[in-house]
Amino acid sequence: METPSTLADDKDLFPRHLGRKLVPVVVVAIAAYLALFLLADADATVREMSRVSGRAIVFACLLSLASFFLRAVRWHALLRRVRSNVPFTDGVLVSFVGLAMTITPAKAGEVIKSLLLKDSFEVPVAQSAPIVMFERLADLVAVVLLGGVALMFVPGALAPGIVTVVGGVVLALLVGFLPRVFDYIPARVLNARLVAPRRAKLQSSFEALGALVVPSAYLPALGLSLVAWGIQSVTVWLLAQAFPEFAISVVDGIVAYCAPLLAGALALVPGGLGATEASMAGMLVVLAGSSSALSVAAALTVLVRLVTFWLAVIVGLVALGAWRLRRARVARARGYDSVRPPPRASHASLTPEKLQD
Repeated sequence: METPSTLADDKDLFPRHLGRKLVPVVVVAIAAYLALFLLADADATVREMSRVSGRAIVFACLLSLASFFLRAVRWHALLRRVRSNVPFTDGVLVSFVGLAMTITPAKAGEVIKSLLLKDSFEVPVAQSAPIVMFERLADLVAVVLLGGVALMFVPGALAPGIVTVVGGVVLALLVGFLPRVFDYIPARVLNARLVAPRRAKLQSSFEALGALVVPSAYLPALGLSLVAWGIQSVTVWLLAQAFPEFAISVVDGIVAYCAPLLAGALALVPGGLGATEASMAGMLVVLAGSSSALSVAAALTVLVRLVTFWLAVIVGLVALGAWRLRRARVARARGYDSVRPPPRASHASLTPEKLQD
């Protein structure tokens, strides 16, 4: 239920200087793309990019948007599993806001979704935060499985593909075991001075996680993850059709998309910037079997990242603005002042105090 205080504090959930906080990310992005352009011959790369039709780019964007929506549906379905009564529209919008946090290392900033739900619908962070973690794990399993299966169909890569698929299956089983970890933590650890005050919240989080890994929830969520990331990985093959001399198959495109995502995640840099682009360009050159195709690979990499990663950030920022407008309208309709923040309100939103609520 929304209260005057939560509606008034809505503005305080978002940093006032969000643009300033994005400066380091933009600097890293510019450096990464400059390095890629210079390595591949900037003029040649720009010429290759101009060969891709606007229709192909629009279609690729639509595929990405479909992927975002499927992940939003997954988010809302998982919310229902932990017995939250968030309306579908609000749940989808909150999921889209999380896309703006794609620029954070390992998407850790997506915890903002939990803060929004607590602020507007009084969903405890201890109840919704496990969903954020579960989504990242489901995405990891899906990307590993997709990449592994696709790799099995790449000539000469059957063995690495099988190993990757086995690794994905093992990872999926480990995710299912996570809720039981709490049961094996010694009581003396849970009663320690630093942990004891948070024991109830930890128990609540593990119980929420346990509600997510039952087959009736886990398998549909994993299925949606596979479809969502599969759709998005097809953008590589789709955009590559503009380069007839750069012959890659659909499975090549899936490998060229999934492997760099894992490399970027392991790099633990915002959005995997630099590591993802370098890995994708190199992977495309190897799959195409021609080192002379570096400018094409660079052009394709930039376009793929624009219609997947950067489109996600844009959608997230638009959703963030839409969320604030939506909350402001609700506040005005109920006679609350949601525009002026409370006195001495801090603009730092992701604080330990809020995360403990």
